[in-house]
Amino acid sequence: MTPTSARSQGLPAGRSVVVCSAHHYRSAVQVSAHHYARLFARDGWRVLFLSTPVTPFHALAVPRSPDHRSRLAAWWHRGQRDEATGVTQFMPMTVLPLSSVVGLRYPWVLRDWWRFTVPPVAKELRSLGFSRPDLAVIDSVLGAFILGALAPATSVYRMTDYNPGFASSTEQLAVLEAELAQRVDMVAVTTAELVPVARHLAPGKAVLHLPHGVDFGHFANPGPVPADLARLPRPIAIYVGSLREWFDFDLVGQLAEQLPDVSFVLVGPERPARRRLASRPNLHLLGERPYRDVPSYLAAADVGLIPFDRARYGALVDHVNPLKLYEYMAAGLPVVATESAVLRRLASPALLCAEPRQFAGLLAQALGSAPALGAAGRRFAREHSWEASYRALLAAVEAASNP
Repeated sequence: MTPTSARSQGLPAGRSVVVCSAHHYRSAVQVSAHHYARLFARDGWRVLFLSTPVTPFHALAVPRSPDHRSRLAAWWHRGQRDEATGVTQFMPMTVLPLSSVVGLRYPWVLRDWWRFTVPPVAKELRSLGFSRPDLAVIDSVLGAFILGALAPATSVYRMTDYNPGFASSTEQLAVLEAELAQRVDMVAVTTAELVPVARHLAPGKAVLHLPHGVDFGHFANPGPVPADLARLPRPIAIYVGSLREWFDFDLVGQLAEQLPDVSFVLVGPERPARRRLASRPNLHLLGERPYRDVPSYLAAADVGLIPFDRARYGALVDHVNPLKLYEYMAAGLPVVATESAVLRRLASPALLCAEPRQFAGLLAQALGSAPALGAAGRRFAREHSWEASYRALLAAVEAASNP
């Protein structure tokens, strides 16, 4: 159904929650914030999905990436309510530069970007009925302004990654993250490995371990085989997701060279991949695909890849809980992944590679044992639902609200 303006819909009465994420609501990458927002709405909460801001750079960038275009569209349609889910999305635009080279190095930009938005974001959110919400769940440090501008009754900072590990991290971002962690009522983390990090940032603060989950039904029920995969020779090794620092481009390039009979498919932003990977006949860069289509791509593949660059970004990799692990397994794929502290602890059926030179052999092993590994993976994925994670969040929020 076509989203409509929340202002014109008369949002239902009830508890309200603002979920703030670095991703926008209709992003091709659907993360935990999206799933929580939809579950809150299902349970009768008034839900605002607030994205971190777009800037005029996104409009001026040539060529614009699909993500640039979708962010600009989200800003243009800010305040729309998705009738299918009941979630209202909002994408602010700030005229201040927000990059690690410029804006993210200045404390006043990080703290006051929301005061330079078009139109004024605080006024817009109040007009949507989200002043003083019952709850704010903040995944991005740029959402720290919510605490003062909207004054939520209860607030949670969800630490989804080890933020100092990103190349875009700055000293001032780290300071703001610590301030946010100390101001909220509760800090939640996605991995046990992040618990000591959170406790260091906010001594004495309650820390809740909220592991990732998966929408099992979504990934276990694919549609038809996509045309751009139907023409590829099998077997197909697939990666779906962001191509951030943790992605090991060198490893994937070596695998494509070593295994010419395997079709390597990357579903994600094309531009970084084209800059870093040499063209090969068995390497296919498809760009981003909508979340609704991802199950079909996974079902058409033979093995799922998680090639992390642990040599360069070990601290980042050792704290990340990869959503794709659960999604691949819900789709019935065997998985080969670079070993990390989180993946060792999870003890999933994924085949873990301690050294890059082992990856090709483990890939062959996964293809040879696909039925057994696929069945074990499905059992593992069933045990990790967004529903369970969401219920744990609700219980902690209720306890914090009613001490």
